[in-house]
Amino acid sequence: MDTKLEICNFSLLLSGAQPLQQLAPENDTRVLGCNTLFDIVLRSESRKHPWNCLMHRKKIAKDETNPDFGFAYRYPLPSNPYCLRPVKINDDLSAVWKVEGRFLLTDETECEMEYIKWVTNLAELDPIFVEAFGIKLAVYFGKKVTGADESVIVDLWKMYKDVIAEARLADWKESSLDAIQVNTLTRARR
Repeated sequence: MDTKLEICNFSLLLSGAQPLQQLAPENDTRVLGCNTLFDIVLRSESRKHPWNCLMHRKKIAKDETNPDFGFAYRYPLPSNPYCLRPVKINDDLSAVWKVEGRFLLTDETECEMEYIKWVTNLAELDPIFVEAFGIKLAVYFGKKVTGADESVIVDLWKMYKDVIAEARLADWKESSLDAIQVNTLTRARR
């Protein structure tokens, strides 16, 4: 599944609706639901976890304007690819920072940022993430678009929770265990 229409149809079928042939005309509530909810739910699901398929790294230059107080420097959040949420800076989980607007504030003199990016090419998404996202979208469709029975929505929520746990486990397994242990030991010794 790598198109908006395929993901929407997966969600519609789960919520008990008929699939679409295309994402038009707008007077079809299924089309309206897809076009309205798709990006909102995708952005929300993307921000919840540092999914490997959504991670990006970038060295950020300091902004010319420093914060008035609290932190020494500010760095603009990247726009290409668009930063949904920073995860860490300078490969240091103990670095202190805060996001305000579209800036990251910190006392760090350099900023090598790992962040969750906004994906415009849906083919970049991991299939398990797409499944979890599609089920979450089905919950919204079931409530607002298809008028699904409450029991269907309860079942979809259970399915979502199971798949999101599977997805996070699979995502975690794609990281080096040695790196996780080294980072944990380094933080424990500080």
